Amino acid sequence: ADGARLDNGADHIIVATTRPETMLGDTAVAVNPKDPRYADLVGKHIRRPLPLENQASIRIVADDHVDFEFGTGVLKVTPAHDKADFEIGQRHSLEVIDVLHPNGVLNELAGKDLAGLDRFEGRKKAVELLTEMGAMIKEEPHQNNVGFSERADVPIEPRLSEQWFLKYPSVKESQEVVANGTMQFHPDRWAKVYDHWMGGLQDWCISRQVWWGHRVPVWYRGEETYCGVEAPEGEGWEQDPDVLDTWFSSWLWPFATMGWTGDKAHDSTIPTLRAFYPTTDLVTGPDIIFFWVARMIMAGFEWMGELPFKNVYYTGIIRDKQGRKMSKSLGNSPDPLDLIATYSADALRFGIMRSAPLGQDICFDEKNVELGRNFCTKLWNAARFRQMQGGEVETEISAALLSSDDKWILLRLNTAIAEVSTALEEYRFSDATATLYRFFWSEYCDWYIEASKAVLQGSDEKRKANTLAVIDFVLGHTLRLFHPFMPFITEEIWQAQSPVAGWARETRAFSPTAGIDSAPRWADFADPLEAITGRARARKPAQRKDGRAVTGEEREALGTLGLALDADRRDLRSRYSQLVRKYHPDRNGGDRGFEARLQEVVEAYQLLRRAAVFV
Repeated sequence: ADGARLDNGADHIIVATTRPETMLGDTAVAVNPKDPRYADLVGKHIRRPLPLENQASIRIVADDHVDFEFGTGVLKVTPAHDKADFEIGQRHSLEVIDVLHPNGVLNELAGKDLAGLDRFEGRKKAVELLTEMGAMIKEEPHQNNVGFSERADVPIEPRLSEQWFLKYPSVKESQEVVANGTMQFHPDRWAKVYDHWMGGLQDWCISRQVWWGHRVPVWYRGEETYCGVEAPEGEGWEQDPDVLDTWFSSWLWPFATMGWTGDKAHDSTIPTLRAFYPTTDLVTGPDIIFFWVARMIMAGFEWMGELPFKNVYYTGIIRDKQGRKMSKSLGNSPDPLDLIATYSADALRFGIMRSAPLGQDICFDEKNVELGRNFCTKLWNAARFRQMQGGEVETEISAALLSSDDKWILLRLNTAIAEVSTALEEYRFSDATATLYRFFWSEYCDWYIEASKAVLQGSDEKRKANTLAVIDFVLGHTLRLFHPFMPFITEEIWQAQSPVAGWARETRAFSPTAGIDSAPRWADFADPLEAITGRARARKPAQRKDGRAVTGEEREALGTLGLALDADRRDLRSRYSQLVRKYHPDRNGGDRGFEARLQEVVEAYQLLRRAAVFV
């Protein structure tokens, strides 16, 4: 190395490499500037051993990219065949030598001994030449991270090529709109990932060498170059054979699909564009935050002058039981059409949403879809139960005739509506489905319907009519709550039940009473319900027959366990034992909905054990 020697007296540097065939394209050797072993060699030159007829003198450069604890701490730099080496070459103005043809065969720059050989044959030949000249120190197995083509079934070879690049527009505005909260990410942890990516942007390579796609709008004629959708006038123009990156058309999606032309004056007159840009929500996967989301935001600011959407909801990724992404090549993805044919579309929707917490990946289990099917059956049977009762439709619920069971279920409905509304506003769809599951299956079906049978089978027609009115009221609002998650069965039940329950026959998606808060019967009943039940949040005290006071919190706990106001310690213990057996995970396949319900039961039981009424 220019006559210099290492501390051990050696006049050469040892380089570890897994690709000796690319040594013919090396234009430098890099070391870490903090590595004392090679500090005196930086700036000097060393002779490259291959090709034999051109053992060129190349520089020794210092670069922070080199890990001096990896291998020998010396990196051979091949700018044409490694991305990191290319960046080092840019920083140090190194020559770029491409020794490969596009088909992976070594070209004439590789030297006479290797030219014309396949890259893997060239690798073996390079090792032979280095061994013959005494430059090979040793060979040893090494596990390396190499990109692999699933289609061609071969390792991917990095190679410098001529491409079209785009400088990203409106970067500052696109970064600030998320940082200042104008655009919300759900879950918000992805905002940090987005900000990190936006802070280190490199120009976008927009050209691809594939058969299908939008052709690059560039034309050539001799030394002339023209950019435009159509060829310029004259003979001899040929269009660039490359096509545009798929994402290059996708980033225009929020506005290009609605008649956008690029002429701001004309675009301002397009009704669809004015109505739907910007839109409210984008739903997508976190694996394409940069490929699609960031680019759509930049395109929106650049060509429309404002953000394209106000919220981005990142779904989890559905994986198989081994944690792998679903893919055609792995054959690990169930056919949704088969699942729908077996369980129904509603079961698939509800089962998947119930098992997918906000932004978290889930491992697909067909049992979740089966659970969704069972829940649809439960909903159908509950509606059939009401239909079988017949009876007159009670247009108004009489507060004077309400039993404690009626008051309890109305209170629980009110709580469920509040919890579901909050969950939907915060994009916690799995929490919304868990609330609906708990309310409908456990509270409405298991407890209220069972308790109401005594009244419905009795002789008091007024109380029976009032109970049916409560059932109609609760079931009607429950169907509204379920409709976004299970649209088909809820619509079917609504249409079939309308003559019995007195509901409006319009399709729920367009009904003027589809909004729960605006439903006339709920609005009329809300105030008397507040006064009658003493809602838990008001913490109004009540009294048992023995005169002991019961707080609002204790009443809510009694409701969770399905106990009457005058229950005793024996009732408490007995009911607790029943519910623990019913909701224990071992009896329900570890289902999280049952686990949540069990936790509620345990908390209610512990609260009541400490309560004065049971001491």
